[in-house]
Amino acid sequence: MKKLFTIIAIVLFVGCSSNDNIVDDKIPEYNIDSYIQIDDMSFRSYIYEGMFYIESVDKKGNKIFTISDKAESYVHDKGFGEKKIYNVSGCYLLDALEKKDNIYILISLYSEIPLSHPHKFILKIKDGEIVNKVYFDSDDYHNRCFFPERMIDWYGEHIAIYITVKTSYNDMAILDENLNYTYNVSGHGVDRWVENIEKNNYILFSPNNIIYTVGNLVVCADMYKYEYTIWETKFTEEEIRLIKVDYFLEEDNAVIDVDAITKAGERKKFHLILNKNTGELLSNNVQ
Repeated sequence: MKKLFTIIAIVLFVGCSSNDNIVDDKIPEYNIDSYIQIDDMSFRSYIYEGMFYIESVDKKGNKIFTISDKAESYVHDKGFGEKKIYNVSGCYLLDALEKKDNIYILISLYSEIPLSHPHKFILKIKDGEIVNKVYFDSDDYHNRCFFPERMIDWYGEHIAIYITVKTSYNDMAILDENLNYTYNVSGHGVDRWVENIEKNNYILFSPNNIIYTVGNLVVCADMYKYEYTIWETKFTEEEIRLIKVDYFLEEDNAVIDVDAITKAGERKKFHLILNKNTGELLSNNVQ
């Protein structure tokens, strides 16, 4: 009887020990905070043991690379010796783009305190390695604290970052390929530019020269100047509402296809060719 009890006890002990060592592969070591997609490649981010991680994954779910760095807390200097520290609890990918051999990711490290200022920065990544990192919560950047929410491909080697009234106010900056701030974008016209960027209603022919359509006018602006309008050209006397506008550049000309509806409800299409430097209307075919 004692021998049987001993055997049962050993079996129970071994059983308990085996169960204690079972690791369920379905239980993650961390929580994914966000995902973002570039073509066939996706990125996912998380915080783990004081570090932020960004994993790149192909369309089959295979990891391409993983990058990590310290998740630095945000220190808000209120002046008069008073400072507030926001510890990081989440890593969120706001935007990403691939330009030549580089990947740019706009990131926000959030605090556990609701509605607190995030710690925002851009990473420039090449061959799975961080080659540059720029923070935006410094008065030295863009002449004031600047918390962009979007990042887009821009003219030539440049990229652009901007914020909208959805989060605060319209503002934007243009960066070179090394994330250096290039020049002041005029605040006088930034509301109009951000609005048209959001609608994808524009084309560039230099880092600061933008062409866009407003109603029955095509406008060219220098984004660096207070008096920003270079030229504007009216292509119809009718009052119209834009449905879709497509832009192309052909040497010195801007080719613009405007799909619009008149106030009377008539659908019209305009095929415009304008000199991009002067605004001269070279051709206007209406359907």
